Amino acid sequence: MTDERGSATVIGAFAILALLTLALMVAHVGLVVAAEHRVQGVADSAALAGAAHAMEGEVEACAAARLAAAGLLTACRLEGWDAVVTVSDVVRGRTITVSARAGPVDVA
Repeated sequence: MTDERGSATVIGAFAILALLTLALMVAHVGLVVAAEHRVQGVADSAALAGAAHAMEGEVEACAAARLAAAGLLTACRLEGWDAVVTVSDVVRGRTITVSARAGPVDVA
């Protein structure tokens, strides 16, 4: 007969380690997804700000978009009356780049 005293402690410790590892992985993925949503919101806001100033020209529209993007704007242009912006941010070593477009709605 073998002596197995303490084996439950070792198994329990490995189970806790596995659960902690899983929890950390889920938290990391959650942080990245939340950051992607935040960057998308910034891009949407910047595009709306740019579109609101489209009648003033591309320079003014992109200046408004840059102000709304709080330093994350990487590209801005007008396509007709639409403001098209690209926003980038680095989160946990990963670069998140998102584009957004805003402009008037065509009513047919």
